[in-house]
Amino acid sequence: MAKVGDLELETRLFETTKEMLVKYGVRGWNMDELSKECGVSKRTLYKIIGNKEDLLYKVIEVNFLSEIEKRREYLNGVDDYVSKLDSFGSFFANNFEDFVLLNARDITKEYPRIEDMIKTRKQNLNNILTDFFKQGQKLGLIDKSIKPSFISNFIDVIITANINSGQSSAEFREKLKPELEIIIRGIRIS
Repeated sequence: MAKVGDLELETRLFETTKEMLVKYGVRGWNMDELSKECGVSKRTLYKIIGNKEDLLYKVIEVNFLSEIEKRREYLNGVDDYVSKLDSFGSFFANNFEDFVLLNARDITKEYPRIEDMIKTRKQNLNNILTDFFKQGQKLGLIDKSIKPSFISNFIDVIITANINSGQSSAEFREKLKPELEIIIRGIRIS
C-alpha cells in the first residue's frame, strides 16, 4: 500500500512526472492521469505530493540539486584543468534533462514560485563556475582581465537563452556546445 514517506513511490512519481512532461508538456496532463499512471489513488498522491505545482517544484528542485552536484564534481574533479576546458562545452550541453529543456519556459511562466527557486539555485551554480574560473586565472590559463563572475553570468545568460528559445533537446545541445566553446576560447590563454 502506498504511503507518505515511501521513497520508492516518491521516486516513481518523480520519474513518471518527468516522462509526462516530455510526452505532454506542462499543461497536457493532470494529477488524475499521474495517479493512474503510477497506480496510486489520487488521495494518496495528494497526501504525498500536494498539488501539481508542489510536485513540479519538488521534481525540478531535486533535479537542479543533482545537476549542481554533477557540475561541481566535473569542475572540481581529478582531470587536469586544461582537459576540463577542452570538454567544457560538451559537458554542459549534454547534461540537461529533456524534461527541463522542453518545459522550463512554460513552467517558469506558469509557476513564479518555481522560477524564484530556480534563480536561487542558478546562483549556486554561478558561484561554482566563478570559483572554477578563478582557479584558471591562478593557474595562468584564464585571462585575468575578465572577472570570473562576469564569465559565469555570461554563460548563464547563454544557457538560459537557449533553454527559453524552445528548441528541441537535440537542437539545444547542437547550438549550446559551440557557443560555450567560443566563450572558453575567448577567455583562455594558450
